[in-house]
Amino acid sequence: MLDWEHEGLRETLASLERAGIATAGAGPNLAAARAPASVPLGNGKRLLVFAFGSDTSGIPASWAAGAERAGVNLLPSLTPAAADAVAALIAAWRQRGDIVLVSIHWGSNWGYEIPPAQTQFAHRLIDSGCVDLIHGHSSHHRAASRSTASG
Repeated sequence: MLDWEHEGLRETLASLERAGIATAGAGPNLAAARAPASVPLGNGKRLLVFAFGSDTSGIPASWAAGAERAGVNLLPSLTPAAADAVAALIAAWRQRGDIVLVSIHWGSNWGYEIPPAQTQFAHRLIDSGCVDLIHGHSSHHRAASRSTASG
């Protein structure tokens, strides 16, 4: 996301905007990074996609969007209070008939286990009534190749 620093992120975001591709979870400033991508579903309904990153996946604090700095929508923690703040943000955007997907880049980049804090955070968002689906992601593993050679 910020492999080419904040200027690279700004350039990427501008390129996506010119191509008509909606973004979520990163922006030229904090307000834009917090805003959802909105996909029309017809009949006045929308899919709202909110995206977040967590330091548990290795995202450094320096990548966080600021009031006037490009960056990612970084979760401060995976506490109940942080989940409640995310739910409040979503509630401010959500309209009747919307479907809300929350995408979170979190957890170990090399592990298979899901820590209890992630499960609790996701449940709290779903239980808030503001979120319909959680897409949690981070692991950089590939499926092991299997040999079917016979001898």
